[in-house]
Amino acid sequence: MTINPASVEDMLSGGSAPAATWDSRPPHSIPVGYYYLGKVIREEVSQQTDLPKIAGGESTPAFWDAAQTRPKMQIILTLQNDGYVTDDNAEGHMRVFLKGGALQAAQATARDLGVKSFLHGDFVITWIGEKPPKTPGFNPAKVFKVDFTPGSAPAVFAALSAGSEGWAATPPQGAAAVAPPAMPAAVAAPAAPPAAPVAPPAPPMAAAPVAPPAQPMAAAPVAPPLPPAAPAADPASALMGILGATPVATIDPDVAAKVRAVYGAGYTTIPAIIEVFVGYGIPLTEAQVQEALGGVPM
Repeated sequence: MTINPASVEDMLSGGSAPAATWDSRPPHSIPVGYYYLGKVIREEVSQQTDLPKIAGGESTPAFWDAAQTRPKMQIILTLQNDGYVTDDNAEGHMRVFLKGGALQAAQATARDLGVKSFLHGDFVITWIGEKPPKTPGFNPAKVFKVDFTPGSAPAVFAALSAGSEGWAATPPQGAAAVAPPAMPAAVAAPAAPPAAPVAPPAPPMAAAPVAPPAQPMAAAPVAPPLPPAAPAADPASALMGILGATPVATIDPDVAAKVRAVYGAGYTTIPAIIEVFVGYGIPLTEAQVQEALGGVPM
């Protein structure tokens, strides 16, 4: 039996943090595009285990070879995110197990960034799709994307975690997942250019002779008053319109700001951006993404 590392904090708090799951079956029903994110407060290495061969049996250490000389290892990251806070998880911790496709994605990101550890940085892992199994009859292999910034939140973390009240995506039923992300604040408009210098006043001109008064004309009929304008929709109502089933041609400024933040985090194609938003119940069209990015080359 393999014993996973435990800390004094685990022992004193009564157990480990909940574990992230990618199970697409009920009751979890995790969809493609789902993600976990947070600040890495602990990282450890442990040996993977194989499921019990009989009901009620114990898991056994996993190896790559029959001689059991090459153990299968995994990285366990503990993330902290206030969105994970529950009555049973007051610290808002979530454990993410990096093995298989998730470990490959983490290794690729570490190589690209030249980092040797994820500790104290901000970590986002997203399930982006599947690829056919190498062996017929086996399940498809999950494909992941990892975003990481040492010591400061990446743009996608800020876009999906910080923001305003009045909007929340509904997480899959039963999923141990990130809390509904709030809408990001709109991107600030660029500062206006300095005003042009005021021209000096023109010299006074001679007064024109006063014309004789014109003959009075019949008064034009008074037009009927216009109906009162409809009251402006409150932000929450306008946002509910955005989240309806039928996408509109014009994108809401708050959603547009979120599109730009996700684009800045590395999702640089229209299909990839749409896929992230669809995973959280926000239908977008290509035209809306193009409008939000304002002609940014894709």
